[in-house]
Amino acid sequence: EPVAGRVDTGEETPVVGALVVAHDPASARDLLAVGTGSTSLNFLDASTGELLEDVVSPYGLPDRIWAHVSASGRLQFLVGHSWLTCGSSVRAWSPPPQAGEGISFQRSMDLLGRTVDGWDSCGVVDFWVGPLIPDMPERVVVLRHGAVNQITVYDEATGDPLWDAGLGGAPVALAVVAGSESSSARIYVVEQFGWLVEFDGTGRRVWATLVARSLRVMYADPAGDLVLWNREEVFMI
Repeated sequence: EPVAGRVDTGEETPVVGALVVAHDPASARDLLAVGTGSTSLNFLDASTGELLEDVVSPYGLPDRIWAHVSASGRLQFLVGHSWLTCGSSVRAWSPPPQAGEGISFQRSMDLLGRTVDGWDSCGVVDFWVGPLIPDMPERVVVLRHGAVNQITVYDEATGDPLWDAGLGGAPVALAVVAGSESSSARIYVVEQFGWLVEFDGTGRRVWATLVARSLRVMYADPAGDLVLWNREEVFMI
């Protein structure tokens, strides 16, 4: 709400990069996680708006956030940064009280020119968390861009990389569809200049096709149907 007596100086205020709301089974309350342009990760009580914690999210604007309840019933907030910064990791944060960093999904099987100390001039385009096969261990799929364009699949419980693949062009979107086995699971990547690339759950490249002159966003439903679009057109596959 507006604050009485506030003076508008015309200066920009910190932007909101991303926000997500989730129910915390441990505290039995709804929490809101917000990433801001001041490199802060804010946790609020979703019912009252009370600021519970304000922590620094390393390496810039936290504009990619997932709320995830693990198989053990523990809530985590997974946070990434899409801007080209000095670290292209996805970090798991525990909720308040005492919010803190947990596992970092950072390493790769094949560095492809990336470094391992977090200073690799890449950003996180997008990421996904869940089982590639129902009732099997969960995975974290991270799509990177910048000095290296790369997709990497991690073990959600340990942060260990399982496989990765290099990409051409400029990736802009990621979608994942679970399958009955690894070979039938699908990971899709959209490239800025219109290419759609498909991998299976083992990292094998299945096919690639040119859909349009440009693409910006992609959505996949559980059945595997894809919707892709740019500023002028929508494509259903």
